[in-house]
Amino acid sequence: MWNNISKTYSCKKCDAGRFSSNASQLFCVTCPRGRYQNQVGMPFCSSCAPGKYENVLGAQTCRDCPASTFSSASGASFCASCKIGESSLQGSSTCASCSLGKYGSEVGVCESCPPGKYQNERKQTKCKDCPPGKLADNDIGGR
Repeated sequence: MWNNISKTYSCKKCDAGRFSSNASQLFCVTCPRGRYQNQVGMPFCSSCAPGKYENVLGAQTCRDCPASTFSSASGASFCASCKIGESSLQGSSTCASCSLGKYGSEVGVCESCPPGKYQNERKQTKCKDCPPGKLADNDIGGR
């Protein structure tokens, strides 16, 4: 690039979100989906970490996966949904099974069993009825 002030040629650094991996490269390359670069003049783009993703070209950062989704590998361009009976927090790299006493009411959502019902297994989609003469631990006065 010609500099009118110093009357010399110089090399221009690639903008953030772009890179140049070859010394004689004529142009900067846009970071692909799942990768980012937040500095100028860099020779590569970094992969998004597990639990993060980026679905646009030329990203300068990666985004956290929303709650009820996950990305287990680095370089993700999207987050996968948890299954029914599982949930996750924002920025998760895995989904966790619904805990005891809860059930998966819909994708990525774990809810407590309603009164009169219980769940003693993980990753279930409904609660069990208490047998006659018994109350669930979650019932008022059940202890």
